[in-house]
Amino acid sequence: MLLVSLAALMTCRASAKPILEASAELKQQALSFTPPPGMACVYVVRPSEFGGNHLHPFRVTVDSNEWGSLTCATYVFGLVPPGDHELHVQGPTKASGHFHADAGGNYFLEASIGWTSLKVTQLSVPDGRDRVNKFKLIGWSAEAATSAGQWVLFKAQIEHGANADFQDEKGLTPLFFAASQGNKNATDFLLAHGADVNHKSKVGETPLMWAASGPDNNWLLSNQSIDSALACSASGMGDNLPVVVSLVQAGADKNARTQKGLTAIGIAALWGNSSIALWLYDQGAAADIPEKDCEVSGRLAHVLGDYFLAQDKVEQARASFEKARGGYRATVKGVKAQAANRQLVQTLFGLAQFGLAAAAQGHAQIQAHRMAQVAALSHAARSGGGILAYSTYLQKYNKVYLPTYNVVYTAPPDPTADIMTFYDAKVKYYVDMEKLMGRVLACFDNYADVAELHGRIESLSGQSRSPYAFAIACIQEKARAYAANSGKTNVVVNPMELPDNLYGKRIEGEIRFGDSGVWRMTVMSGWTAATQAQKGYDLNQPFLRVAFIDARKQQTEEIYFRINQRGDKMTIVHKTSLAGPQSALINGEYDLSSYESRIKDVLEQITDAQLRQLENPLNP
Repeated sequence: MLLVSLAALMTCRASAKPILEASAELKQQALSFTPPPGMACVYVVRPSEFGGNHLHPFRVTVDSNEWGSLTCATYVFGLVPPGDHELHVQGPTKASGHFHADAGGNYFLEASIGWTSLKVTQLSVPDGRDRVNKFKLIGWSAEAATSAGQWVLFKAQIEHGANADFQDEKGLTPLFFAASQGNKNATDFLLAHGADVNHKSKVGETPLMWAASGPDNNWLLSNQSIDSALACSASGMGDNLPVVVSLVQAGADKNARTQKGLTAIGIAALWGNSSIALWLYDQGAAADIPEKDCEVSGRLAHVLGDYFLAQDKVEQARASFEKARGGYRATVKGVKAQAANRQLVQTLFGLAQFGLAAAAQGHAQIQAHRMAQVAALSHAARSGGGILAYSTYLQKYNKVYLPTYNVVYTAPPDPTADIMTFYDAKVKYYVDMEKLMGRVLACFDNYADVAELHGRIESLSGQSRSPYAFAIACIQEKARAYAANSGKTNVVVNPMELPDNLYGKRIEGEIRFGDSGVWRMTVMSGWTAATQAQKGYDLNQPFLRVAFIDARKQQTEEIYFRINQRGDKMTIVHKTSLAGPQSALINGEYDLSSYESRIKDVLEQITDAQLRQLENPLNP
C-alpha cells in the first residue's frame, strides 16, 4: 500500500507544467508574511494526499488570473489589492471560493480533495502559516508569470537574475502571454531583459502572432489538434496594437509562419482586428495568404478592400473585395464538406466543442468593433497615429472612413451549440458575408465620382457614428455648453476615448461639477449571471451605462444603452428618482437606423433635469 501511495505522489508531482523554480528571494518574501503597502498576501496551499484520486495537479486562478498548478504539499503565493476576490481550483473536479482581503493582511486558502470532490477552505492565520512553513513554494508557469497578482513578484525575480525567457511544455515563454494580454509594460520589460522576440513555440507561433490574436488564445492556438483557422477565429478579445508596435520595433519577424502557414497579419484579420492587420500591412507585412486558406484570405482581402478604398484606390479596392467574396464562397464550400463527413465531425466533436466554447466571446468582440471602430480610428487619425490610409481619408474628406469589415458585420455563428448546428450556422454566416460583398461590389457600378462611391458604401451600414461614442459626445457637449453659458469654472470634462475593441474591457470617464455632482460614463461587457438577474435585463454584449450622482454622493438617475448581437437594435433602460423624464416613455427597443435622434432626445431630457437639480439641489 505504501508503494502505491508513493507512486501516486510521484505521479502527482511529475504531471505539473514546467515552471521557473521559486528563487530564494521569493521564498524569503513569502515567508516574511509582509505584503507591500496597499496590498495583501494570498497563499493557496495543497496538503499531502495519497490514492488514485490525487494524481492531478490543481490549476489555481485568482480573479480569473492564472497563478499556477499545485502538486501535493505545495503552495502558490501572490498579491491582491484590497476588496473581494474569487478563487477557482480545477483538478479532477472543480471548486470555487470567495474571500475578502484588507491591505496589509495575510490570507490562506486550502484546496483539498475528498473521495469524490474538490473543496476550498479558508484557513486561520496560525494554521495557514504552519502549512506554508512546511510546504514547498511553487514557481511560475510561463502563463502564470505575467498574470495579475504574480507579475510584480516575477518582475522582481528577473531583476535579481531570473531567466525571463523560460519555456513551458509547448515552447511558450512569458513574452507570449504578456503580448496576448496586451500588457505593454510587461512586454517592454521582458524585451529589455533578454526575452527572444522571435522565439517560436513547438507549432511555430511567435509572440507577435499572439499579440495579433489577443487574450485567452493561448491554449487554442497551441493545440495542434484544433484547426488553426477555427482556433484563431475563436481567440482574441483585446486591442493589442501598442504591444504589436513594441514587438515589431524590437525586431519581430512580421512574416513568420506557423507550421500550418498562418502569419500575424492573417491571424489579426481572421478574428476581426483590422487595426493590427492594417498596421502590419503599413509596416510591410506580406499579404500573400495561400488560396487554400480561404477563410483567412477572404477576411484579409475584405480588410484590405477597405484600406484601398480609403485611399481612393478604386480598382485595387474592387479587386480585393472580389477576392474576399471568392474566399467567403470557398469557405462555405469547405464547411459544407466538413459537415458532410460525419465520421470526421464526430471524431473531432469533443475537442472542437472544447475549443469553441470560448469562441462566443471572440465573435462578440467583432460586434464590439461596430460600436468603437469609428471613435478609435478618428482618435488615431487626429493624433497622427493609426492606419495611414484612414488618416489620409480624414484629411481629405474631413470625416472618418467607416470600414465595411467592422461596421457592416452581421452576427457570427454561435459556437456554443452542438457541432452540426455550428457548422450549419457557419455556412449561413459566410453565405451572408458573400452577399454583403455582392452589395459592396454593386456600389462600384456606374458611380459618378469617388465621393459618390464613398456615399454608397457608407449607406450600407445605416449609421454614421458609433452609438456609444455619439451618446458620450452628446453628454460631454451638454456639460461644456452649461459651463460656457453659466460661467462656472468648476466643470471638468475628462476625455473618454473608446478603444478599437470593447469586449472584455471597462472604459470609464466622468464629468465633475465641482462638489455639486458627477456624471459617470462606463462602457463594459460580460457581467455575471447574478448581476444580470438582479438588473433584470441581458448585459452580455458591450453596453454604455451613465450614472448621475448628486452632491450627497447619492445616485439619482441611470441609463443603459445596449446594442443587440445583430447590431440592428438598441435597448434603452432608464431609472430615476427625480421628477424629470418618465422611464416608461424612454425604456424600450429601437431600430438602430435612427439611433442619433433617439439618443439625443433622451439625453436632452435627462441632462436638462440633472442640470436643474444642480442649480436647485433642495428641490429634486
